Amino acid sequence: MSYFPTFAYCSPSQRWAVQHAAGVDPLTCPPSTLATFDPGLLRNRKLLYFSLHGIPEQPYWYGADTVTAMSTRAFHGLDLSDTIVFVANCHLPETPFLETILECKPLFLAGGHGVNFTRSHTLVGAHLLGYLFRLAVELSIPPPYALAMAKYTLTARTDAMQENAKHLKNRSAKRRLSEDISANLDALEFTAFT
Repeated sequence: MSYFPTFAYCSPSQRWAVQHAAGVDPLTCPPSTLATFDPGLLRNRKLLYFSLHGIPEQPYWYGADTVTAMSTRAFHGLDLSDTIVFVANCHLPETPFLETILECKPLFLAGGHGVNFTRSHTLVGAHLLGYLFRLAVELSIPPPYALAMAKYTLTARTDAMQENAKHLKNRSAKRRLSEDISANLDALEFTAFT
């Protein structure tokens, strides 16, 4: 587990993957909801890791069954100048969350456009990138270099997966591997917004 002061928030189905990627036991929605979420949980952290559901133009992030997990208001007045924010949610730049988080002046903010694919009990896609990124920043590697290193490692792993896919005979295993490769390629499009 992480010794880094970290807060993670996700839907229950993503709990295992987020726990491994972020290195801490995450808060889940539900049972947490917009009405019960404490924005104070975002303060005094070195890393904020989110894996909720984002919808374009919505000022809300959602948990399972479209239960509202939090709103952009949770970030109002926060000073994130010493905080790294990793958003595995879908559609970060297409929502008001991007501008709202940037107004908090985070030390570093990473996320992806469009839909970001993950698995619940395997580190692939955005969660594999987040895991590799977290390991690097915990070693005091500056976040821009940590993200570049994570992408480099993810690229090498994805190349190996593509090579393995050529030799698979089982159709369902090949399909699953193909989905994982697509998720990884999608995660390689993550960018820094600060």
